[in-house]
Amino acid sequence: MVFKAFPVFDEDLPQAWQGHDKDGRPVFIAPFGRYDVRKIGVGGAEEEYQLFMLRMYEVAEVHLHQLQTTTNLTKAAQLVAIYDMAGFSLKLGACYKCLAMLPRLATTYALHYPQLLYKAFFINCK
Repeated sequence: MVFKAFPVFDEDLPQAWQGHDKDGRPVFIAPFGRYDVRKIGVGGAEEEYQLFMLRMYEVAEVHLHQLQTTTNLTKAAQLVAIYDMAGFSLKLGACYKCLAMLPRLATTYALHYPQLLYKAFFINCK
């Protein structure tokens, strides 16, 4: 499977797989607090961001499928997500265009990827 590259987002919106929980579910970490969401909304890159997030969901499905078929991790059908909110600012993340992206992202996730997530944790929230 070939995925479109988004070098700006890959650099500006890092994310990584970091091992497994005690039951074998893969752990996905995203330092959301460091993301400049305003840059996306104000910069007119909403469509590219949607595609970037869609690619992230698809990559997660591929990763989970590979774990299920190449290991004995039976609980690898879902992932644990950790969103590190350290540094998050409402000033940067709550612009009108930024907030307008959220319903579309949530709808896409709910309609096509609800099976991906086991649990989500938000850390360093202030």
